[in-house]
Amino acid sequence: MDLRGVLYALAAFAIFATHDAIIKTLGQGYSPIQLIFFSTLFGFPLVTLMLMHDPTRGNLRPVHPVWVGIRTAATVGASLCVFYAFSVLPLAQTYAILFTMPLIITVLAVPMLGERI
Repeated sequence: MDLRGVLYALAAFAIFATHDAIIKTLGQGYSPIQLIFFSTLFGFPLVTLMLMHDPTRGNLRPVHPVWVGIRTAATVGASLCVFYAFSVLPLAQTYAILFTMPLIITVLAVPMLGERI
């Protein structure tokens, strides 16, 4: 087992938990749309740096723009729901709901994707 990997995972989980606690605190006075905007805005410089150092040409041009639009709309909707849940529900209840996501995805994979479980 690589100790660095374990430490990185622990640091990532600590950052996620801190982010969620901050969202819970700020959600009492700000709307979820504002929280999503600033959360995305603070991540934008990092993403920009990563894309600037990517040697692949044309990696921002989608092959299927309609699917990218649908995915973007779904992501925005899901983010609104999650940020709203963090602001109005107890953290333990919100996490219990979020942890059912793999089960919901598994159940929906059958009719939507035709997969066999």
